[in-house]
Amino acid sequence: MLYDLIDKWAGTPGERAFLAGVLALVAGQLAGMYWLCDTQVQQAEAREVQRHLDRLAIADCLGAQPQATFRSCLEQVSAAHDPEAAHVITAEAALPAPGRHPSSTISTLVPVTLGYR
Repeated sequence: MLYDLIDKWAGTPGERAFLAGVLALVAGQLAGMYWLCDTQVQQAEAREVQRHLDRLAIADCLGAQPQATFRSCLEQVSAAHDPEAAHVITAEAALPAPGRHPSSTISTLVPVTLGYR
């Protein structure tokens, strides 16, 4: 069916050139889409591996240091991966928290899972 349609269009040299151009454009778009999807999949896999390693590092930190809080372990993991991120987290921790009650520190002692978006 497609071959019949191509045979109808491929009658003159101008039509053949147009058909070749359209086919080249479609092939280029398909190749570009494949490249884009492949790159996105590789980046997602790398993020998933990094997220898993971060979770393991935080779990090891919480297990190795009995008095460690999630925040202190997060700072250690962030400092190991990206020194700039560690400065941001440290500066954020230095800011006074409005309305912080002393009993709210229990929430920092409970291990939670770490997820990035």
